[in-house]
Amino acid sequence: MIIPVFEANCLSKANSLGVKIVNEEVRNVMLEYTYDDLIVVNTDNIGNITFLESNIISINEIIAKITSNIQLRIDENESSKVYINMGTISGLSYLRNVGPSIGIRLETGGSVRANINTEFITSGINQTLHRVYIDIKTTVKVVTPIAVYNKVIDNKVLLAEAIIVGDIPETYYNLEGMDSGDVMEVME
Repeated sequence: MIIPVFEANCLSKANSLGVKIVNEEVRNVMLEYTYDDLIVVNTDNIGNITFLESNIISINEIIAKITSNIQLRIDENESSKVYINMGTISGLSYLRNVGPSIGIRLETGGSVRANINTEFITSGINQTLHRVYIDIKTTVKVVTPIAVYNKVIDNKVLLAEAIIVGDIPETYYNLEGMDSGDVMEVME
């Protein structure tokens, strides 16, 4: 009976540690960057956007800083304890959370991986929302005298976003939700 309770406590501690570290380090690193540092907006001679170009050097720098900072924080994390009541150890459900607690020391370690992703979302007839995300996969390992537990934490963090405004079209058809046969009739 102790193992499920102990495992749940260890995994919960690993999750809260991982999420806290990831969020803090992404925030700390991104204080130094803006959308313009990540994406170069190219325009024609009258100012119309012609294409967007990723600034690979800045993006790789961001990924390197974030992942190394997260890894360093996980590696430097001090050991902590999980407390289990003696009644829980007995295995009897009516004694759960009864009696004195014993502390079991936990050591943490882990690894981190990150990727940049972007998405474009239609936002009106002449606007597109562009978002840049970092997907961070952190594995926090909790080492105890009883067992080793791994908690995988996936975070998708928005780094930057911008609305790209285009020309207003002369004609606009909203064909969303129509069958392909109906679309052809409208187009004729």
